[in-house]
Amino acid sequence: MSRRILVIGITALSIFRGLSGFAGSYSTNLTKSCISVEDAVAIALNDLITTDDGFRVENPRHIAEFDLNGISFKPVRGGPLWHWQLAFIGDSSKHLFTNEFSRVRPATKGPRQICYNRNWIQEEYVLRSNSIEQRFVIPHPLPLKDSDLIISGNVDCRGKLISTIKGWVWEVGDGVVSMGKVSVLDARGRRLIASMEVTGKMTQIIVDGRDLANAVYPVTIDPEITTVDFRISDMGPDGDIDFDAQESAVAFNSDENEYLVVWAADDNA
Repeated sequence: MSRRILVIGITALSIFRGLSGFAGSYSTNLTKSCISVEDAVAIALNDLITTDDGFRVENPRHIAEFDLNGISFKPVRGGPLWHWQLAFIGDSSKHLFTNEFSRVRPATKGPRQICYNRNWIQEEYVLRSNSIEQRFVIPHPLPLKDSDLIISGNVDCRGKLISTIKGWVWEVGDGVVSMGKVSVLDARGRRLIASMEVTGKMTQIIVDGRDLANAVYPVTIDPEITTVDFRISDMGPDGDIDFDAQESAVAFNSDENEYLVVWAADDNA
């Protein structure tokens, strides 16, 4: 048996923090070249690959496909294959999601954002370091008067659906795919009244029509983070007591709300 040390965590490195002693236009241009630590880590961990009809994202934790039929999401080390496709935009009497915009090829908006142009609404996906954020952006008021806005999508996943305090998970024996509850903000940062319903086959977001009528646009509908949660390591074959782990330790960064876990372990890799 070989022995290895596993380190689970991310060390955030500052990029272009600026150099003391430089002034004038050079310093200004350097500052404009800065990207956030979150962006730098997300870009480094997500390999965005162009495919025949969309994109493929390869992340150490998951693989995602974006194409004409929506998004497919699969954890790398356990968890169900999860597929979602937009099905409806409108209110109880009007359907704004026409066939013309039902099968559109996704496009990129920068190194870590994928977008579907659905005419009235932009369906967007932001690549995070360990997850994918789904959101819907409404650039201008919709022709719904004061009616509640409904956005629904079809889900295809063999995992067992479980409701949690933070949202919903689709679970199989070795992992889950999870979706958080929805929040809706207008351009002023005002939170709009909204609710979200999830079944084994569908997700549905409902945004209060009166709040939408008084909103400042654009309005962003964010079902928080679509993410994957799974076993972070395995030591040898499942159930084999000859493989174990010792000397575990954990550190917590209260500034960034991050954990770092280390241990020594036996493995057959």
